[in-house]
Amino acid sequence: MSELIDNRAHRIRTLKHIIRHLHEGQAPEEVKERLAELVRETDATEIAAMEQELIAEGMPVEEIQSMCDLHSQVLREITAPRDARPFPPGHPGDTFLVENRALGIAVERMREALEAAGKLDPGADPGEALLRARKALGDLMDVDKHYARKEH
Repeated sequence: MSELIDNRAHRIRTLKHIIRHLHEGQAPEEVKERLAELVRETDATEIAAMEQELIAEGMPVEEIQSMCDLHSQVLREITAPRDARPFPPGHPGDTFLVENRALGIAVERMREALEAAGKLDPGADPGEALLRARKALGDLMDVDKHYARKEH
């Protein structure tokens, strides 16, 4: 277990060293290869820890924030997103995507129903607008089921 902690600490120290060199003006091309190796082994918590250590050592937060464009320039090619493969039908990921789209449609229907109700003339029969709003609200109530399944 201690070797995992040591490896994490070593990656954070190395990241810190590279970022310091970038802040001091070293060309991004010079550190890109080493940074690519580290990024493959590192997770977001280690990057956050590295930034916190830099701040604790006196580097102003503003300086770290101002260098974000440079950091992202160095990391852009390294962390290019892989082509996402679609989920097969019936896969939980596919089901969640379909449900997300359906919930978006339900929200839009609710907005339309409320907008229509708001535009009714005084004294007009609100029956149809109310029915549309109730139907949309019923569809939106399914969001509890959706998020309960995601949570489980």
